[in-house]
Amino acid sequence: MNLGVRNSVNTLVSSPVSRVFVRWSAITRRVKIPVQLLKNFEGIGVAGEIVEVKHSIMRNRLHRYNGAIYLTNGRKPIIPVVDNPKIKLMEKLKIKEQERLKNEQLRKQQLAQEQLKLKKIEIEQKKVAAQKLLTGIMFSKSESKKKTSIEAAVSPETSETSDSKTSPDSAKQPKESEDSNQDHVSIKISRLRTLPPSLLFLTKARESGYLEKNITKPELVKRLYNMTDVKLDEKNILIYYGEKIADRADKLDEFDFVGLYTISINLSGSNTRRQVLIKARNLSAINKLVRPTTNADKK
Repeated sequence: MNLGVRNSVNTLVSSPVSRVFVRWSAITRRVKIPVQLLKNFEGIGVAGEIVEVKHSIMRNRLHRYNGAIYLTNGRKPIIPVVDNPKIKLMEKLKIKEQERLKNEQLRKQQLAQEQLKLKKIEIEQKKVAAQKLLTGIMFSKSESKKKTSIEAAVSPETSETSDSKTSPDSAKQPKESEDSNQDHVSIKISRLRTLPPSLLFLTKARESGYLEKNITKPELVKRLYNMTDVKLDEKNILIYYGEKIADRADKLDEFDFVGLYTISINLSGSNTRRQVLIKARNLSAINKLVRPTTNADKK
């Protein structure tokens, strides 16, 4: 190349007009324009489809072989417009994904609400356990005071005359024993009344709602003893299915189905009722399950 040509090229590149041209071409590389395809191009679209491509692709590949037309400056398509089925499929997949995300959020909210309920029940049970400890301490103190007062009241002379059947001390002993029994019963009743309104049992169940392993009355008695320190007889506990006890409700011997039960504890004429919730770890929706009225419906 001659020296004069080199100088002219250098002056052209260094001129402000060439700089503006270079900047404009760099912007056009990033900008896409709308075109209509007249032929099928792999990776771009099918004939009749309106797509947006870069200037370079339109200039060097599509327009050169009469494969597309520009749709700039208000120009309209020259052949019928075709929608790409892949785009419709992608839109459907996006809608399904959005629905899936919404369902996941709802499930998370439901799980959070159930966890809050379980925490509240645990807090209530802890409060009951604390009250049980306090009542047990007070009961032990009262019994120790009674023993000390009785030992102080008994003298050697009264012990010698205690063998006689007509002594006044021997006549007072049955009354004192009856009073102490009544005190024990009243303490048991007061402890039972400290139970929370509802008790929770977590277990596994089948899809039909029946438990894989039934919860028996001895297990319930053990649970009540751990919460109240009161030993109960199985005969004193009645189990009914449902939130309320109907007039003709069937008495159950054990818990065999998920849902809400009502137990009635009868102790010396005092009736204490509480609700028991049987919940399955492997079942999410137990509200729709209803226990059949007869054993013939059991699967």
